[in-house]
Formats: sequence, structure tokens, C-alpha cells
Amino acid sequence: MPITLESEDDCVIMFMPCSKNWHYKKRFSALNDFLEDYYPESSNGYNFITYTGERESLHLTKDRTKKSLEQNYYINCDLTGKKVVVVDDLFTTGGSLLDFKKQVEKKGGKVSCALFLGKTFQMPDKFNVWFTAWCNTRRD
Repeated sequence: MPITLESEDDCVIMFMPCSKNWHYKKRFSALNDFLEDYYPESSNGYNFITYTGERESLHLTKDRTKKSLEQNYYINCDLTGKKVVVVDDLFTTGGSLLDFKKQVEKKGGKVSCALFLGKTFQMPDKFNVWFTAWCNTRRD
């Protein structure tokens, strides 16, 4: 069953800020163009993010659950009374979503839902890979 977007006057679609401005553009510009073409009545928040620098990417960082997120952006508009739909490419730990939610709330908005296109995973350590392979190749 296809998913459709219902247009609401107080709803804004925003994309999760990335570690670098060029990552943001690479990840979300095509989706932004699609939304503008097929949902011209929607309020698009693609340009509501202004970058102040770069930060380390957390997707493939070891012990990423223990890392604190450096904020390298700000929301450049007033979101008072707006419902915000957050779109991101990957769900890792949820920390960046919680941080972004706080930033949206500081601007007067309310995150009503978040959509993720995938989830990152953490590679097992070498011992677990070896042990699993060894167990699966043993013949009793």
C-alpha cells in the first residue's frame, strides 16, 4: 500500500542535519526536489538549516553511543505552531534526533514524527566473526 502525505498548513518537512553541509545536500537534495515537484503545497524545510562548520560523522564511529554530538548548525527560521516531520537517511542511536527535536522546540515547533530510510549496524568484533564461522563449519 503506498504511503501518501496529507497536506496540513502547520506541517513542515525538515531533514536531519548532517556532519557536513555537502553531506546534507548530497543526501537530501533529490528527495527535496521530489517533494517540491509532487507535493508543492507542503511546507518544505530543506533550507531552514544553516551550517556553522563540520563535525565528526557518527554513523561508523566506534563506541558511537558514548560520543557527544557537536552541534554544527542552527535552524534559521521561526517554527512557532508548526508540526515538524523529520526525515533522515539512517537511524543510528537516536541521539541526533533527540538533539534536533530540542532545536526544533527552541524555535517553537513540535516534532510530530520522524522517518528513517534505514538503520546502521555495528560490525561484530573479530573474535565473534571467527567463533561464528568456526561453529558453522564444524561437523560432528
